[in-house]
Amino acid sequence: MVQVERSTGPVIKQHAFPATPQSVLKHIPESCDFVLIGEASHGTHEFYSVWAEVTKLLIQQRQLNAVALEADFPDAFKTNLWVRGLSDEKDANAALSAFKCFPQWMWRNRPGEALVTWLRSHNLGLPEAERTKYAARDYGMERQCTWRSAAASVRWRRPFAAVCNARVVKGAETYYRNMFFPGGGQ
Repeated sequence: MVQVERSTGPVIKQHAFPATPQSVLKHIPESCDFVLIGEASHGTHEFYSVWAEVTKLLIQQRQLNAVALEADFPDAFKTNLWVRGLSDEKDANAALSAFKCFPQWMWRNRPGEALVTWLRSHNLGLPEAERTKYAARDYGMERQCTWRSAAASVRWRRPFAAVCNARVVKGAETYYRNMFFPGGGQ
């Protein structure tokens, strides 16, 4: 049997701090390229409120340029278009309406709605290329609604695959012409 060390409580007490947005930000090194905010408290209003405020501070003070979620691709993509000013959804509630599968409460909640409303306002003051993205962390690998996400991922990727295939064909044609006719003959 594994022995549990009895000194864990004092160590936690020594390092624990109130989770206010400013205190959390203070504990994140400024040199970080990525900030991963975990899931220890999924489902609590307090967690989502602090998460939203910390995310705002990271965008404002540390130039965070993407919010990657543990979410299905089509759900997050619809919201991403709205926060970047690229959709006609009337408000945050409509932009978040794609979050219908379990666990919709993770992102479709009041703090999440307030965050995407703020993010859209923030983004609309920036050139399109500098706008913060709101996306599924893996663009289609998360599968809460497996078949819907898989179908949307394929539809979204199909045009890119066609462009890539056209480049490969054009490159192969040039390669073989030069291989058989050095110097570009025929």
